[in-house]
Amino acid sequence: MTFRVRPLDFPELRQDPLSGKWAVIATDRASRPGSDLFRESETPLNFCPFCEGCEHFTTPEILASRNPGTPADGPGWRVRLFGNLYAAVRPGTASPIGSAIAPGVLAAGAHDVIAECAHHEQSLARVSLDNFRDLIRIWRDRLRMHRESRRYPFALVFKNSGTGAGASVEHSHSQILAMPVIPTNILHELANSRLWYAQHGSCIGCDTLRNELAASTRIVAANERTVAHGVWASCWPFEMSLWPRDHQSHFEAIGEADIDSLAELLKDVLGRLDRKLNNPAYNLVLHTAPLDGPTMPSYHWHLKILPRVTQPAGFEWGTGCHINPVAPEQAAEYLREG
Repeated sequence: MTFRVRPLDFPELRQDPLSGKWAVIATDRASRPGSDLFRESETPLNFCPFCEGCEHFTTPEILASRNPGTPADGPGWRVRLFGNLYAAVRPGTASPIGSAIAPGVLAAGAHDVIAECAHHEQSLARVSLDNFRDLIRIWRDRLRMHRESRRYPFALVFKNSGTGAGASVEHSHSQILAMPVIPTNILHELANSRLWYAQHGSCIGCDTLRNELAASTRIVAANERTVAHGVWASCWPFEMSLWPRDHQSHFEAIGEADIDSLAELLKDVLGRLDRKLNNPAYNLVLHTAPLDGPTMPSYHWHLKILPRVTQPAGFEWGTGCHINPVAPEQAAEYLREG
């Protein structure tokens, strides 16, 4: 008998009362291309729905960088943002569900896809620097839209590159998911940042950046406004963090100088990964302060790049502690070589 998912009327966010972690139960995701479920029923696509000229295969355009005079939902774009056809969350109200021992809310939110170039390209590292600038502006502008709407307290910018990192479409793309709760990982970072600030009177991100620059052994690349370095307690081989040198808590507040700097450095380090590790699968995640809060002196936004060159196993799932076979100092030295 073939297993079939029974669809929920609305996706749900369910919280584990012991760990505090959230899980999204989103049955629509079982139908997306490349899903591990129902592989036998998939129909291979002979075209790419994210390429220029295929705009009618996506949901309506929300944001785009376009050539002057070109209309929405048609050719002429460089980077394009639209709603995910297989969204993990939906517009609505985050009404409570469950009980005290099984708490949750309806997964109200917005789930977007950003096609990062108009031509068919798998590797973000190979798109133009102008595309990088356009991409970062669209990340920023979509977060600004969510902040101004006051509908959702948090939004995550993330990228899955390669099937080993969870990508279901080959064309280079990233995603933004706005949600009605602040994820546990971000809550932990906020709490640790506030504690450090209370004890030392300084931002833990700014202090981390000063320490990395002073040590220099984990620096991968840097420019006037942004630094990329290997992570002291890396969970993954070749894991990197990218920080703005100036203190900034909210990514959506960045200006044009920050965009130019981040675009240059992100293209640089992704190119190094491509060349040195033979285009590995990786996840890219933006850590930024909640949308519904003021500027925070204790928190510093940053990007994480997590190459998937190893896989978590029983120890990692059981403890939350990762075994990393590559020292971050050695990984940084290897990437610095070009």
